[in-house]
Amino acid sequence: MNVLKIIGVFSLAVMCYSCEDVIDVKLDSSSESIIIEGMITNEDVPGKVTVTKSVDYFKPGIVPKVTKANVEITTNNSMKETLVQIDSGQYRTNQTQGIQGATYTLNVVIDGITYSAMSTMPNLVVIDSLIFEFMEKSLRSKAGYEVTLNYSDPVGIDNFYKIEVYRNNKLFPDEKTIRIRNDKYSDGKHESVNLNGFRSDGERFEMNDTIRVKLYSIDKQVYAHYNTFRTITGGGFGGSSSTPANPTTNLTNGALGYFGAFAVSEKMIIIK
Repeated sequence: MNVLKIIGVFSLAVMCYSCEDVIDVKLDSSSESIIIEGMITNEDVPGKVTVTKSVDYFKPGIVPKVTKANVEITTNNSMKETLVQIDSGQYRTNQTQGIQGATYTLNVVIDGITYSAMSTMPNLVVIDSLIFEFMEKSLRSKAGYEVTLNYSDPVGIDNFYKIEVYRNNKLFPDEKTIRIRNDKYSDGKHESVNLNGFRSDGERFEMNDTIRVKLYSIDKQVYAHYNTFRTITGGGFGGSSSTPANPTTNLTNGALGYFGAFAVSEKMIIIK
């Protein structure tokens, strides 16, 4: 039986918008695998790649870091950079800059085995605005503010998104939640996303909260990596499959995880 192996997160909530689900992934015992999580963005920050080994859910402990990997990123099959290890299992770029439309190839060599992935950075989709509105107390929620993310989806292009929300510099609602969205039913439309909908308990924002939002344009393969969780759990709320499988990955040679080139738009608002 195939089993799902995840580093450091034993239950992961996935919200897939346009067909919205919240999923808790149930893990079985598993053998050791290489896990690679890497990204490069258009932001003025280094690209990063984390290399670890999977841990058995039923034998939790310290996550094994891979410290002797050779990690390289190649841009458009020409410019190559060897990443520097800044901490155990954490590798960073010094020169490679994320550019829209460029294709990046990741190669990670561990004990003579090469794990590879390729990703092309989509065009940037800009956040148009963040708007807050005071809402009175309801049966489900206390009185407070709701924040809406607005952006315009490009017409005629398959677009895939990941959304990160920070409330006073902390991920909202928590670090386990992944929010993804596609434009299957909204191609070319103006989109409004209620960010409070990321919580199932109806919590609202408060006066003087600082809300920072990142809208990631991601490629189809990385989206599929996240979206696989719906298939694993049978597509229901909190359900689980009797025969779970590993999430889709764009990495070769049996590695788990993903490598993606993301175009990121960011906007902040203070509720006053």
